[in-house]
Amino acid sequence: SVEIPAMSPQGTIRSGEKIKALAREVSEALNTNPNIRSIETLSQKQVQDLVSPWLGEMQSWDEIPLPGLMSIEIFSAEAGQINRIQTILKGIEEDIRIETHESWLSDILRLTHSLQISAGLITFVIGLTTVTAIAGAIRSRIAEHKNDVELLHLMGANDRYIAKQFQRHALFLALKGSMAGLFIGGLMLILLSLGSSETGLLPSLALDGVQIITLLLLPFLAAMIAWLTARQTVLRFLSLMP
Repeated sequence: SVEIPAMSPQGTIRSGEKIKALAREVSEALNTNPNIRSIETLSQKQVQDLVSPWLGEMQSWDEIPLPGLMSIEIFSAEAGQINRIQTILKGIEEDIRIETHESWLSDILRLTHSLQISAGLITFVIGLTTVTAIAGAIRSRIAEHKNDVELLHLMGANDRYIAKQFQRHALFLALKGSMAGLFIGGLMLILLSLGSSETGLLPSLALDGVQIITLLLLPFLAAMIAWLTARQTVLRFLSLMP
């Protein structure tokens, strides 16, 4: 971010036209730098929207001196490249500042990485719990129909045939439960997105196409886990039978 302060080094307030002229000069000067990907000059309305959460809705914004702000995308954030940009800005006006946001961005990145690791661990625990619960449910159902299973086994029924009967049951229950969970989770996301703040203090809760597809595939993943767990549980039980 590049900030053109509303007050000059001489202590005078810069007019809106002066700030716009400096912004145009900065944009023209930085366009010659090959490290600059894009430059966007924020309008006065955009600057007002940025500061309004702290100042509230003002009756007259003309009475408040607002700085000029520019958003710049760069290819390389090396110190040498940043210093070159700073030198260009100093050549225009010595008080024009560049802010890399490195200090608070690094904190956010660390928090994001921690949340990703925590989410991965939670997902692993949920998957392990799911496998354990399904295996327990299948063993309980086998115990309930133990006589039928033993009879089929003694009559020479194929182990895979017997396992398929339990796999269908596990698959149906997993799909039923995961679809209900997907519906409730999707409803919660919609409610959160509708109630999210538009001040820019909170990230957007909108999902892209890949994330939506991933969510839609979760019930089928849960069903596959249930299907495989039921299969292994039944086959293991049958292998212990005489």
